Amino acid sequence: MYTNYGMFRWGGAEPLARQLLWLAHYTESCPSIPPPWREWTFWQYTENGRVDGIEGNVDLDVFAGPPDELRRRFRP
Repeated sequence: MYTNYGMFRWGGAEPLARQLLWLAHYTESCPSIPPPWREWTFWQYTENGRVDGIEGNVDLDVFAGPPDELRRRFRP
């Protein structure tokens, strides 16, 4: 589930809570997590990132785990 904290800060996400959380929260510190989730799987921490070879700003994200787990869980 890709969302931000403000979308569900007052509830309503209970039917979606079994989905992994991809949280857009543009801060330098750990993001606030909307209930009923207790952890994020991906955290999009900026929309103003820079990547060599790409012109313009890009989203930058972090996975909540080591690279081996990312490959194991999401490799096609």
